[in-house]
Amino acid sequence: MAGQLRQQKAAMLPDRFWNALVSTPELRRVLTPRRTPLSLTSTLLETRQALGQLQRWQEAVASPDHVTASLPPLTDALESLYRSDALPRLLYSLPLATAWLNQISAQLEPLPITTLCPATDPQRQDRLRGAMTHYYARGLQPWLAQLDRQFRQISPSLTALFDNESPPALQAWQTSYASGLESRVWLDFRAATVRHAKAWQGVFLRCEAPAGKPPLLPKSG
Repeated sequence: MAGQLRQQKAAMLPDRFWNALVSTPELRRVLTPRRTPLSLTSTLLETRQALGQLQRWQEAVASPDHVTASLPPLTDALESLYRSDALPRLLYSLPLATAWLNQISAQLEPLPITTLCPATDPQRQDRLRGAMTHYYARGLQPWLAQLDRQFRQISPSLTALFDNESPPALQAWQTSYASGLESRVWLDFRAATVRHAKAWQGVFLRCEAPAGKPPLLPKSG
């Protein structure tokens, strides 16, 4: 009877571990998109390390032996996670970039040739290339590459931590942000990035101005 009771309590530990974590306002802030775009210099290294420590705790709690003495203090991992705002900024930036890209693509796609490159402008091709270089290659593309790189780096940690055993209350969040390269925000971001590049390529084709190398795209997943 005592053994059965221990097994029942052990089975409840993973849920209690998660409930204790997600009940803290600090962790909810980390998992909630923050309305500030991720900067070009931001890094999620500290966040990845903290998530790795949390995963080790999660695995230990879920283990029948339940040995945590050799683990780093849980408070250290949590404090490290709370210190950085890079993750919530990344979670905000991905759908923000998706919306921007789709909006601009929708404006570029139907533009007539007379608007894009009027025949009366002898420098229309150079102007078009200059506009694309200034707007896309020098401005937007480095930021898109930063989002691409940072999500690819943090994605394995999020996926490992928020696996299929996470509480039902977290499953919608998991689908959006912690399903690896199948995460909803990532799929939407990739689709918008590809659409935007094709929109610019379509502009050059319609104006009969070869774009040379196409806009740089993050490698497909």
